[in-house]
Amino acid sequence: GGDLIAARRAVGAPDFPSSVAAIAFNVSIRTVISVAIVWVLLRANGEGLRDLGFAPDGAGRFLLRTALLSVGLFVLANVVLNSLLSAVLGRHGAPPIAALFGDTRELPYWIFCALVGGGFTEELTRAFTLTRFEKLFGRSGLVVALIVDSVVFGIGHLYQGRAVAVSSAI
Repeated sequence: GGDLIAARRAVGAPDFPSSVAAIAFNVSIRTVISVAIVWVLLRANGEGLRDLGFAPDGAGRFLLRTALLSVGLFVLANVVLNSLLSAVLGRHGAPPIAALFGDTRELPYWIFCALVGGGFTEELTRAFTLTRFEKLFGRSGLVVALIVDSVVFGIGHLYQGRAVAVSSAI
């Protein structure tokens, strides 16, 4: 807990965003950077989004499934799993993110964060990572990539506390 916070401050990592708008801005920046990196790497290999499983012929169904999945996973992770895991692991060092849910006028920001951050950016980078490992190492590479990606994703959420990190990894 404390060591992680001290390490983050030592390397200049920003503190937890203080508003939903700040979180949405962060999601926007990460999305632009992630899409640019994935696009450049795909182009360097002569590939496109289709090689990651994104096909334009099913775009409408894909967007609907992504929206429903994003909202469902957001509720599952942030309400169900986080509550259960917080009861078991405690809320050590977790910021008061629940306080940010108080203003219903910020609902569009939350929807944006769930759809763009969780439903698009995270899945794009995951699809890229998993397909690269599968191409290089076959099915065993895919399994290793899935495990490593899940652990790293969970670690990336430690700033929200252990319970959120574990539920994010799951």
